[in-house]
Amino acid sequence: MVFGEVFDDQSGKSLVLLSTKVTGEFLHSYATLTYTQKFSNPRDQETNCTLFIKGGNDYVVYNVKALAAGKVITFVLKEIGEAIASYDEQVQNGSFAAIAREDQKDSIAFVLGNIPAKCELEITFDVSFVGFMSGPSVCSFRLPCKKELEEANIELDINYTSLIDIKNVTSTFGEGFGNIPTDSKSGSIKFATKSPNNQPEISFEYNSLISDVVLQTEIENETFIGFSLSPDLPTNQSIKSEVFLVIDCSGSMSGKPISVALDTLKLFIRSLPAGSYFNIVRFGSRFESLFPESVPYNKVNYDAALNQAEIMKADLGGTDLLSPISSIFQIKPKDGYVRQVFILTDGQVENEAEILALATAHRSTHRLFSLGIGKSISRSFIEELAKSSNGSSIFVEESSQIMVSVMSQLSASLRPAIVETQIHIEGTDSVELSPFPIPSLFSGSFNHIYSRIPKTASASAIMVTGKTGDKEYEMSIAPIVVPPKIRFDKLFAFFNIRDMEEKLTLANKNEIEILRQNAIKVSCQYGVVSQFTAMQSFSDGVETQVSSKESREETESSSRRKALRQNVSRTNNIQPPQRNDSQIKSVNVHLTERQTRGQSTFTRRQNVDAYDMFSSPQSEEWGSAVPKYKKMSKPVSKPKGGNQMTEIIDLQQFEGFWTQSDKNSILSTPVPKTLIPPVSVSPEVIETIYSTIVVLGFLEFKYKDLKDAWVLIEHKSLEWLNKQDSSIPWMAVIEAVASYLASQP
Repeated sequence: MVFGEVFDDQSGKSLVLLSTKVTGEFLHSYATLTYTQKFSNPRDQETNCTLFIKGGNDYVVYNVKALAAGKVITFVLKEIGEAIASYDEQVQNGSFAAIAREDQKDSIAFVLGNIPAKCELEITFDVSFVGFMSGPSVCSFRLPCKKELEEANIELDINYTSLIDIKNVTSTFGEGFGNIPTDSKSGSIKFATKSPNNQPEISFEYNSLISDVVLQTEIENETFIGFSLSPDLPTNQSIKSEVFLVIDCSGSMSGKPISVALDTLKLFIRSLPAGSYFNIVRFGSRFESLFPESVPYNKVNYDAALNQAEIMKADLGGTDLLSPISSIFQIKPKDGYVRQVFILTDGQVENEAEILALATAHRSTHRLFSLGIGKSISRSFIEELAKSSNGSSIFVEESSQIMVSVMSQLSASLRPAIVETQIHIEGTDSVELSPFPIPSLFSGSFNHIYSRIPKTASASAIMVTGKTGDKEYEMSIAPIVVPPKIRFDKLFAFFNIRDMEEKLTLANKNEIEILRQNAIKVSCQYGVVSQFTAMQSFSDGVETQVSSKESREETESSSRRKALRQNVSRTNNIQPPQRNDSQIKSVNVHLTERQTRGQSTFTRRQNVDAYDMFSSPQSEEWGSAVPKYKKMSKPVSKPKGGNQMTEIIDLQQFEGFWTQSDKNSILSTPVPKTLIPPVSVSPEVIETIYSTIVVLGFLEFKYKDLKDAWVLIEHKSLEWLNKQDSSIPWMAVIEAVASYLASQP
């Protein structure tokens, strides 16, 4: 199981991983673990190596130590230029030295100089992260590691604490995981094995449903709060969604990819729930929208969208995603609606940093779902884009997988949600939140937020407010004080730094320097690396002495060390991005002083992000400089094609039923009408009910393994059937028809 990985700079080969030990704590949906990894250096001479620790968009690495030749090297964060200069002098003096900084987004590169020959290298570091809800009463943790696992010894010694009784503990480590105590709220996992062949995962199943939890702890004379919110919203509540499907129509999508994407588009259009608003945007070097803004999901707009899907082509050149995303963000979301944006692309998009900054700035009202197609996609960007707005990402290498993947995302997105969320803390007038703006809160999943409050404050109660559909949402939660086993301070700092880094793209020159200085301050205070800081090495608690030579000869034996130094000037001299005003108007970012708000308990006040640096950009600020949409071409007729499942779905009427002629064109096998309960409606409607039940039964029988692709089609039909008679268990009737068809020769 590899999390950290060490490469010999000369050969480029990785050092052999001997073992990994993981200790630490699970508490509710949070984890703080310590990794200890041992590597062997087989070389007969001193060598320079680079340790890569892959971070993530939702976990933070800190407290890194290296042990070699009896010396313990620890790290403290400094401004990057100062740290690199000190490292160079240590190496010139022949000392075992190390330096670390972000190599790529959320990855940390540790350059280790003068490692002794035939030396065993031990690396220790801490990592804090969160679990995910894999069921209404199940919390799962994926242990951070690289995706291509390396077989090595792994030992687990992890304590766990829950707030409700645990029914069962399982893992992907397979047999021999151990007998974990159940029906209790705490215990330990002690286990030794070889690394599993898949992502290491540990799951806790509880005896009751998971609910909102707020944990408060004191760490190093500061008070931090961790919010694990999973709002209990009625599952039968109709979510008010405003849905955009953004499709890559660049030249690389030509052929089968665009053909499958268009089949997916038609299925997507047919699957939207009643009461939705929607729009379709295709992009390449430019973008085109079907409508000027999102429109009601009615029969006229439904037909227009399906007609457009018949003629769409991959003929728009390059891959400029920024312009359509900016155009969507410029339009104010409809009041009470959750705006959901689905992005389907197969290539490297332009202006990644600006897109991420915009997604972060609008995450209180927008949720982005990203689907990457093929092997050339920028995986890190696709993942970060979804994470930045509490969405999800999926990767497919075969175009034939697109349909199921997109529809599973759409199905997951239609859970009830709280938008325009605010958090109010009783007992304090100052609230710092991270991340900020707060993303929409969806039922059926964890939504994690962190806060720092004055030490003298007492958070006696928490109130979460927002909107869900047409209703105001309000929930009061009592915080639970816990020991500082989970490092909420690191998670708070991590997301605060990420927010500041992403705001760089939208900032002017003066704001960039303020952001830079504040990011350095937070990074150094909490020991969380940023793009402006590096980890300076200490040996056995004492900073390595640096030569006072003013001029020194540089030896660049490490290409990674050279790249590290070259990045200093680029990082310390960031310039505002150059934009074409005809393409995008820069958001005005307003600096504010740290504020004190609200004297009365639960006074409604606008949340501010940690350090109160910026107000979030409002959609009105984009103005008319964003390129106006170009309406898509006039539809023309096109012969239908595709597999049988898509042809069946294409025959469904807007209201959700199939006609008798539709049924006859799909299935010749007679189905006894006695399987359909009597309904007090006209004979014509009875025939339509029969045809609809038979078609759904056929889908259930023949395409059950692809149900993620058509489950929303079924939901639409069930809504129509319930309007005819809500007392009949229609799903049971459909399953009876499917069983009958399965029994036929």
